[in-house]
Amino acid sequence: MMNKFSLTGVALLVTLSFLPPAMARERTRTFSSSSGRAFSSQSNRIRTGPGAFSNSGTYTRTGLNGQSRSGSFDTTDTRTRNADGSITTNGSGQITAGNGSIYNLNRNGTRTQTDAGYQRNGSSTITNSSGNVVGSRSSTSSYDNTTNTGTKESTITRNGQTRTIDSTLTKQEDGSFQKATTVTNSSGQVIGGSNTNAKYNYVPGQGWTKTVTGTTNSGNTINGTVTTGPSSSPNP
Repeated sequence: MMNKFSLTGVALLVTLSFLPPAMARERTRTFSSSSGRAFSSQSNRIRTGPGAFSNSGTYTRTGLNGQSRSGSFDTTDTRTRNADGSITTNGSGQITAGNGSIYNLNRNGTRTQTDAGYQRNGSSTITNSSGNVVGSRSSTSSYDNTTNTGTKESTITRNGQTRTIDSTLTKQEDGSFQKATTVTNSSGQVIGGSNTNAKYNYVPGQGWTKTVTGTTNSGNTINGTVTTGPSSSPNP
């Protein structure tokens, strides 16, 4: 099943010393399914200083009924390297829905190097203008360079409903990544899933392109592209 875009997903898919000039990197995402669902976004990530970033952009989501909803987001993040080598990220910002409703986003995460690869933990919450939590996400992921495999588990709560997304990742001989995903509800029933393959291509001066193809457990096809332009910074 193609990951359904949500406000929580947007959360998915910022010194006193001299600050270098702002350095921008543009990213474009497009995903579609033969079921009729589609999602696209365009964003600009700007490095505003050492370990500080801002990210703003727009998104459009199309549902099974063919209706589209658009909105925008504006966030800032700070990234800190700790004494033990781990990296902590903290971020906040706003998401503006197409109807004008404004939601506040807060998120944090930690990435830790292991002997074989890395482990990452993160969480995010979204509150409405009244301060009530309307969505949340927590996730744990790891990757093992010795076996070229990884796992990720995410728990998402929205409008009082909780679902869990479990996925496994395996690097193929051609350098692409095969991903198997299962989605379950709070009762443990499987309500969706997918099998996809992601290929990465880098062109000097143009940046990275990620191409995703696959099928959902219900037989619908998935196609997606993520394009990340080059940064004017040598250390994005």
